Amino acid sequence: MAEQSSMNSEHRNTTRTATQPGTFGIKEEVQIPVLALGFMTILYNAYAISNNIFFAMDDSEVWVHMGFSAFIILAMVVLCQDIIKSRWPGTSDMLIIGGIGMACIATCIICYFTGNHTGKEIRQYYNSYFVKTYNERSKLYYGLLAEIKGGNLDRLEQYLKTEVKPRLQGLVTESGTVKVPGVLKATHEAYMRHFNTFVSISDTFLKSIEARDVSILVPIMDSLSKNHQDFESITDQVREIGKNHDLTFE
Repeated sequence: MAEQSSMNSEHRNTTRTATQPGTFGIKEEVQIPVLALGFMTILYNAYAISNNIFFAMDDSEVWVHMGFSAFIILAMVVLCQDIIKSRWPGTSDMLIIGGIGMACIATCIICYFTGNHTGKEIRQYYNSYFVKTYNERSKLYYGLLAEIKGGNLDRLEQYLKTEVKPRLQGLVTESGTVKVPGVLKATHEAYMRHFNTFVSISDTFLKSIEARDVSILVPIMDSLSKNHQDFESITDQVREIGKNHDLTFE
């Protein structure tokens, strides 16, 4: 009887040791749900970091998001490690960390092959090229209107020669060398045509101003207005295509 009592006592002690809460005091009945939630949180944040690395590194705000996600991953790894070692004491740290690491690598691979590559290309095109050229062109357009309304032909001629013509030529050259996403090729070609039209209008205007032929002012302003509307239409098309690929525009 004494031997049996000792065995029962050992069994009770062993049972308590195997099921006792870990460092974080998580009770046995909720350890598995918490472990599953922690593991899913790790994979979610691993996917978020991968998505930022592969598709959003040109956005400065992603570094904050990545840092926050990395902190959450580390916290969840510590939590999951504590639960696993509490529930299955013989499990090594290398096995736990290695298993979580392999799952994160698999998540990164899935993220890359399922990610929005086209959206990334559109965003890079829009942010690095389209916005710059759109703003430059708009500045020239409104500056030209201001000079026309000012009525000083000498200043208007100088503005056309030193500002409009060289800067437009630079924009046209840049438009021909930029990397264009496949879904935007048609709109980019139309965009370049509008630039060439702007160049043609400004050249015609300059020749008329040099000859002091002011009769062309009204038709030139009409042509400039039409050209500006064409640019606005192309801008709307580019943004609409971007929205179709999960992009947002400010």
